[in-house]
Amino acid sequence: MIGKVKMARLDNSTFMRTAMERLSVSFRPVFSRLAGETAEDTDNDPDAAARPAPPSEAERLHAAAAELILMRRRRDSVLPSRLLGEPAWDMLLAAFAAPSGAISRSRLANAVGRRTTATDRWIAVLEEDRLLEPYAPVRDIPQIEPCYRLTVTGREKMSEALRQMLRD
Repeated sequence: MIGKVKMARLDNSTFMRTAMERLSVSFRPVFSRLAGETAEDTDNDPDAAARPAPPSEAERLHAAAAELILMRRRRDSVLPSRLLGEPAWDMLLAAFAAPSGAISRSRLANAVGRRTTATDRWIAVLEEDRLLEPYAPVRDIPQIEPCYRLTVTGREKMSEALRQMLRD
């Protein structure tokens, strides 16, 4: 039985690597648009100064995380999420893409499509791995529910993971 489990993990890992390579190829046009124009593109263009500056790397990574979330939701509308679920990854993406940098427990639960009790278990795993931490935006005002944000390490690792997924 242990051999079958190891083989299933290996097959899943190979499948995920192949899927990520395909995803990277399909993302190239999206991120080319997000990247804006290069200096070479604007040298001979008199209207270039009137255009907004291309987005920063942080903005591109944030957009990539948001796009991944949308893609996963579209996929989940066709295939059951229980077959392809990655709750920790979904939570990390949601925390990374959160506009304020912080996200509530119920939004994390919504990101993974699970009850808050299951979400709490994944939050504990991510906290143990020092990727997610509790966050109180305003300390003087009691919160209705707990909020979380990526740790510095969590943000760095997510940024690197997204960079690796999007590299040419």
